[in-house]
Amino acid sequence: MEGDQVFLAKRKEGGPHGGLWEFPGGKIEAGESAERALIREIREEHGVDIALGEKLLPVTDGRIELQPFRIEFQASPQCLDAQAIQWFSLEHAKELPLPPCDRRILLRLIERQSRYTEATPPLESSELQH
Repeated sequence: MEGDQVFLAKRKEGGPHGGLWEFPGGKIEAGESAERALIREIREEHGVDIALGEKLLPVTDGRIELQPFRIEFQASPQCLDAQAIQWFSLEHAKELPLPPCDRRILLRLIERQSRYTEATPPLESSELQH
């Protein structure tokens, strides 16, 4: 996430959740941490290294569990294993077709963003001049 923008990848048609937009990531291999899995998956799917940020609350649908993180790309991500990739505003992303767990993550991000915006008072005109 950069500002109010999120990076999403569109899954290839034909597989589970084909054609839906999702946050990047993937399965954790045996003996691998969630952090290492995310670094590996993004390198494989988007050809770029990342810096890991805040670990967010996990999301589950009873079958799978997603462990989201805030990340920073170290270069521009590439579309190596998806139908498409794109940055979206939180409000635009809300209108996209997403798998259920990815939608929950997005809704949490929107909620956090609105709480932050509401908690941050607007600057007074005198503060803008400094």
